[in-house]
Amino acid sequence: MPLLSRASFVTGAGAVALAGLVGCFTDPPPAANDTDADDAGSEAGDADSTPDDGSDGGSATNPTSATGGGCMGCLDAAGGCLAGTLDQACGALAEACVACEGSTVCDQGTCVEPPACNPDTCGGCCDGDTCIEAQTDAACGLGGAQCAVCPEGSSCVQGTCELPCVERCDGCCQGETCIPLTDLSASTCGVDGDQCLPCPPENECSGGSCISSACASDCDGCCDGDTCLQGGSDASCGSGGLACFACPEGTSCGGTTCAADEDALWDFVVLSAEVPSFNANGAPWDLSSLPDPYVEVSYPGVSGETSAVDNAVLVEWDEAVLTGLTTQEILEMASIEFWDSDIGFDESMGSCGLPPDADAFGIVVTATCSDKNENLLWTLSFVVEASSGGE
Repeated sequence: MPLLSRASFVTGAGAVALAGLVGCFTDPPPAANDTDADDAGSEAGDADSTPDDGSDGGSATNPTSATGGGCMGCLDAAGGCLAGTLDQACGALAEACVACEGSTVCDQGTCVEPPACNPDTCGGCCDGDTCIEAQTDAACGLGGAQCAVCPEGSSCVQGTCELPCVERCDGCCQGETCIPLTDLSASTCGVDGDQCLPCPPENECSGGSCISSACASDCDGCCDGDTCLQGGSDASCGSGGLACFACPEGTSCGGTTCAADEDALWDFVVLSAEVPSFNANGAPWDLSSLPDPYVEVSYPGVSGETSAVDNAVLVEWDEAVLTGLTTQEILEMASIEFWDSDIGFDESMGSCGLPPDADAFGIVVTATCSDKNENLLWTLSFVVEASSGGE
């Protein structure tokens, strides 16, 4: 599916670069009973294990160990390796698959009674077997998902942990309401989460900055307030009477945009992500808890991943997963994959392709990808910035 995305300059530049993720979230989605038990101590290092996508109701998905190559799920009657997470084919570590009986469901390769608090019994969130209907920052969630503790600085809004407007808005904030860059006006102008301010009379809002309407109409370069500049320098780049902006480190002004220097090195920094609490069938990714997400970023010949965070749907990392990439490398197609860290093997929550964007260096990009029916949304914020020289 196409990505809806927005990127804003970290330092409040007056231009917006758009990027897109394409294709490929798990399709079909995991089945309703395709649930791996949460492993609070599980490390993201299991990412190389082949995940179960639950797409075929129990065919030989061959979930194997990253080191030994053995079956990490269960074996069917013909000796085929299944994921071992389905109620009708449950098991782990190459044991024979069994069908869960009665009301039991498959959890971590074992048939167990489902928790008393679940999506069928609770409209709020579950704290163990207790249904919490009143949402708080310490117990946030809806639809019978396990309650999430909102990360520091975020708050629970209608069952979802949300970052403050200043941390999630590329335009300006009216209180905690974000006015996106595309919707700015002379009465609400600002960038990078600043509070919205009205422009002076006979001014207009361009890229989050107030500039003279007269300058905008007559200037071939860029406008710094009411002053028309040539617009070809790194400190004041732009054209067509738009607001001037400064080029980020590692880039140079090409007249209209900031282009990456050929000899620059870059770090891919994953800032934050939000993943859905449920798969497309309405079932939790993990039966007894929220997922333990981490993100893997891959370019041809190189990949890196964030740490895994236990029991979360809104995560802040600010981790450089790849460092010292050349401009040529960063302009290749990349792959972004979301994982749920689990015991035995990690479950892929979905992946998308990230096309190269020559204008997106030094820019915070917030990218949203959906499954084919646009029922689920995954959001990732990242920045490709001038390399710091190491981890």
